Amino acid sequence: MLKEVATTTAHHIEMGNLDRHYPPGTGIVSALMRGGALALAVLIAIACDGPGSGPSLPSGTHWIHYALVSFAGPVSRNQGVLATTSLSTIRADVLGTANTTSTGTPWADASQKSGVLYVAVLTYYECTRHTEDNMAANGPALFYVHWIGHPSGVCNAAIALPSYRLYEVPVDQLPRSGTVDVKLLVEDAADNTNLVIAEATVQLA
Repeated sequence: MLKEVATTTAHHIEMGNLDRHYPPGTGIVSALMRGGALALAVLIAIACDGPGSGPSLPSGTHWIHYALVSFAGPVSRNQGVLATTSLSTIRADVLGTANTTSTGTPWADASQKSGVLYVAVLTYYECTRHTEDNMAANGPALFYVHWIGHPSGVCNAAIALPSYRLYEVPVDQLPRSGTVDVKLLVEDAADNTNLVIAEATVQLA
């Protein structure tokens, strides 16, 4: 019995010595550190664009086919969208909205095609943010969706004025006649917002 008591007492003394090697509240500090690391991981995950990030399909619409004609359009300080079935008309329209004194022909290498809707779009450059674009439609509504991801660093570069891009959309994906409303929808992943910032109306024959 005395041996058992002595062993137990020695065990308590040994554990007491071990306890003195660690400051009081070590368990709480460890828990706080683990909680802080978890919070940091969550913030990093939120700030990064994960797999599957990109434009969201507007409610009631479906993605459509389109083709980029040219990036090299007139520059402007304002985001916008223009649309028409006439190449000469959209050239004149874009010159009327652009911040340029150039009298040159926009997208000079492009040629008039039948059965297509020409859509000219201008969106701001994003220095450290990934962007993606897509088009969707639902009856008389056509959406150009411009998606902006989360910032990935500090922008130290001088950003040039953006230029109008020209696209062709086959009209067989749209109503055969009537009015089509073309909307520039900007989707900001960082702000979690979806805003139509510009619209154009075109009459199909």
